[in-house]
Amino acid sequence: MGTVNIGTLKNQLSAYLRYVRNGEEVVVRDRKTPIVRILPLQPDTGFDREEARLVAEGRLTLPKNTNPMDWDAFWALPRPNVSDEAIKETIDWAKSEIYSIFDSAVYRKLEAEWLFPQEKATLYDLQMATCESKML
Repeated sequence: MGTVNIGTLKNQLSAYLRYVRNGEEVVVRDRKTPIVRILPLQPDTGFDREEARLVAEGRLTLPKNTNPMDWDAFWALPRPNVSDEAIKETIDWAKSEIYSIFDSAVYRKLEAEWLFPQEKATLYDLQMATCESKML
């Protein structure tokens, strides 16, 4: 384990990152007070480069349980019983949320592209013509 002051770390960052890549720990000090440890990521965690970046940024925490997911057990769990009415209410709620975020023209274009991607131009044009006729 090595220790380094902030100023030295700034001047020799590449050298200290080499230590970390080689598996060593570096403690960074502000004057003589330790403030942070730089640790190497575990090489056999199975995480990709993007996840490693998010961990380094402090936006992701690695799981403590590294056992692989038992997908057979997961899919064997009983499925929830949700009524058709509850599903319809949820879809209507989601549509109203999207509608409140976007103005109506943008919403209609998005709806046309999501629901009818092969007919998006003609459906969108039809909806816009309908909107324009209502405005007149």
